[in-house]
Amino acid sequence: MDLNNYDTIQSLDTSTFNWKCRLRARAVWKAMKNKTKEFWGLNILFIDDSNGRIHAFANAKYCEDLLKSIVEGEIYIISNFKVKDFLGDETYRPVRNQKHIYFTQNTKVLKDEIDGLTIEKYAFDIFHMADVEKAVNDNRFLIDFVGKVQNLQPKITTTKNNQEKVLLKFDISDGRNRVKVTFFDEFGEQVEEKLKKVQDEDIFIIISCAKVGRYDGLPNLTNYPATRIYINPDHYSLDDMRKKSHVDNVDIVEEIPKKLMDVKEIKKLPAIFIDTQIDCQVKVKKIEEKSTWFRVGTLCSDKTGSLKIIFGDAEITRLIDTTVFDIHAECLHEAAEEEFPPVLKQFLNQEYTITLDIKKQNVENGSTVFEAVRILPKGDMSESCNTNKESMNLNENGSLRQESEVEGNMTQTPQTANSSNKTRGRKLENAILFYDNDDSPQPKFKNIKVEKVSTKN
Repeated sequence: MDLNNYDTIQSLDTSTFNWKCRLRARAVWKAMKNKTKEFWGLNILFIDDSNGRIHAFANAKYCEDLLKSIVEGEIYIISNFKVKDFLGDETYRPVRNQKHIYFTQNTKVLKDEIDGLTIEKYAFDIFHMADVEKAVNDNRFLIDFVGKVQNLQPKITTTKNNQEKVLLKFDISDGRNRVKVTFFDEFGEQVEEKLKKVQDEDIFIIISCAKVGRYDGLPNLTNYPATRIYINPDHYSLDDMRKKSHVDNVDIVEEIPKKLMDVKEIKKLPAIFIDTQIDCQVKVKKIEEKSTWFRVGTLCSDKTGSLKIIFGDAEITRLIDTTVFDIHAECLHEAAEEEFPPVLKQFLNQEYTITLDIKKQNVENGSTVFEAVRILPKGDMSESCNTNKESMNLNENGSLRQESEVEGNMTQTPQTANSSNKTRGRKLENAILFYDNDDSPQPKFKNIKVEKVSTKN
């Protein structure tokens, strides 16, 4: 067989219809119109034997047979299709390719029955985590990220407009940078189930086609219908991270005794406490009523001084057993939407044992604003300090895929009207409960030799 009788993705242009490509369908998802929820067409992310990637769109009127035959992960021979340029203002495109395939009534899709050149199971365009701010400000593309899973939180279930909403929250880190992740509904539940099966100590994932937004001033990755998750895959992008997790260098560090610290001690912490957590016992003296709901600013004190402590949404939800949706609905009912919710004032003059996340700015810059990662009523130390269940791992590699419908302005069809050639600002379309708590310190990428440190003066 002639292995060169197929066109590569890189060679495609708009000059002809007479193309013939051998491609793997790495992701397949439906497009639905926003208002009517009418089926609009089928989106496909293809890769070839050169790891080229391109987005394809098949209008609904050409999809009847395609919907029955195409399977995600299989290889197909695609011929007689249009190639069009993106107009420039399409949003959330799954690949950074200026061209895309457009199926017509003459397009043929045949499953590849003859072994040809190897086409990898997946190909990524990994985005540097340090540059995530650039992705936040450019909503043209969905982005691929790789990292180590940290701070995995229990699934959160809420109710809004009589509909149950599910959120799964965790962070991913490349060893130097960290980005927060929020997955929603069925997709979040699928990811949680996969993570529960993992047996490895470290969980590394590749998030392909993540939607990047901002919440509470921080970059935040969420799922889109094109999003796929690969857990502990055999991929070169993870090699360096895995090596850093097993560095043979031995550093001597001090083991910090676990004790309750007073405010005076907290304000004088040495550099060794950066990216660790400490416990203190304080009384809430003031609540900032201009705080964002479910992220409440407080002034807390003990006999040695005062600190500003941010009560994060996850801990508030646990303490008052009320979701932000319930509070919002109650305020609407009472015509008090603009008022600070009275239920959040119950913390005033109460004593708590609080675990604080110690950041660089607290130690080196003298910042007295701290994030609370755990809040317990005084004397209640029964709960585990670490809500991150490290026993979760995966027995098998592979991806999770979202079967939900795509929004109408998802990856646009070639015939986008009234192009402005401008990039629209990225925004999160639905309100997100964003839980800012961080239940574990930054990852240690070295084997640590521990020496005891005396606490005697």
